[in-house]
Amino acid sequence: CTRGCAFCFAKHGPWSDDYTPRPLELQEVRDLLSLEGSRQVEEWGLLGGEPLRHPQLVDVIKMLWAEGFGVKIFTSGTAPLPDKLKDLEQDGTLRFILNAGRPNSYNDEERACLEAFLERFHAVTSVSYTIVDPAADIDWLVSFVCEHQLAPHLRLGVAVPSIEGDNAHVAPSDYREVGQHVLKLAQLARDKGQLVGLDCGFTACMFSSEQIGQLAMLGTRARFVCGAAMDIGPGLECWHCFPMSSMPRLKLSNELSVFDAERQFMQTARDIRERCGPGVFVRCKDCRYRIREQCSGGCLGHLDLDRNTAPSKKD
Repeated sequence: CTRGCAFCFAKHGPWSDDYTPRPLELQEVRDLLSLEGSRQVEEWGLLGGEPLRHPQLVDVIKMLWAEGFGVKIFTSGTAPLPDKLKDLEQDGTLRFILNAGRPNSYNDEERACLEAFLERFHAVTSVSYTIVDPAADIDWLVSFVCEHQLAPHLRLGVAVPSIEGDNAHVAPSDYREVGQHVLKLAQLARDKGQLVGLDCGFTACMFSSEQIGQLAMLGTRARFVCGAAMDIGPGLECWHCFPMSSMPRLKLSNELSVFDAERQFMQTARDIRERCGPGVFVRCKDCRYRIREQCSGGCLGHLDLDRNTAPSKKD
């Protein structure tokens, strides 16, 4: 990816020091689909990096379709559209998740590529946006969806620290402010027939109980439980999620299925929370939402794994 977002939690990569990042090969996709449990996945997500730059993207899509899988592609939309993708005749489920930037974040070349992408795929594209500045207005997302006639769904994430901690992210002390912006956006989106979904980084205490009820009435898909958002890379090496890609990694094989790996990652995450503190706030320890497993206490990336203690956060 050439976007260079300050909040990017994937810029380091999960790879060892002697490994050069490379595109996933077509044969590796075949090998993945042959493993036990892979048939139980209904839809595979393709991400990067920038999938539009993968030399065999269309071949991967067609392979997944031929095996009966749906395909979703996470993209910034700022790379030139491959000719084969422009002319692709849909033979299965295909949708795009557009990782949008603020309107002033694009140069002329990126903007031209984005407009060409949206012109071709707007009907099967929904917007994803990562909140990194808690004070910044996000209401423009509703107009962006309307202007480009995109699918009426908005996916929001909160910028979280990578395990290295050197990327831009939202401090937990600013979470309540973020919650106010999200509630306002959900209200505006509902008025335009759009629905908001909350992805990574959110905690239940970003909202009051009344606000959570309002979000539910607005149709917002609010989930505060952190699971293993497992990624699979070259060599079928997999990791818990990009922010935690330095956690111990596993290699998928006939002896280790996708679901076996996911279970191991979730157990490791539970062990980390027990050892380092359950959440981003001191109050997480006694929080009724966490005890009821309605909230995980925020992203693992906020925990101080080196000192085996939770960071000192204000209540």
